[in-house]
Amino acid sequence: DIGRLVFPAVSIGPGLYRFCFAGEHIPAVYIGETKRLRRRFTQYRTPGISQQTNLRLNRVIADALKAGGKVTASVLTEIDMPALGLARKHDRVLLEHGAIMCARIDGQEILNS
Repeated sequence: DIGRLVFPAVSIGPGLYRFCFAGEHIPAVYIGETKRLRRRFTQYRTPGISQQTNLRLNRVIADALKAGGKVTASVLTEIDMPALGLARKHDRVLLEHGAIMCARIDGQEILNS
């Protein structure tokens, strides 16, 4: 039993995030965007019964760790790059999709469904 998942301390504001999974398989990533980073990470740690994506990611992360893999989180906020305009949903989604395409081109398995 790995216990409760622990996520890095993040800002409460908008941002992009990426979970990288390393283990025996092809490198995999999950890339997401949110208006409230801290809230999103809390939802992944303790998902509600109706939050299908949060439940799925919680399980994927827990399973990877139980199998001896490594999961790292990277976060991009407006503090890091103020010109990105992460407060606007359409800008976050555009950047999220661009990051997903880059990961796909790099041969990483994409866990976004």
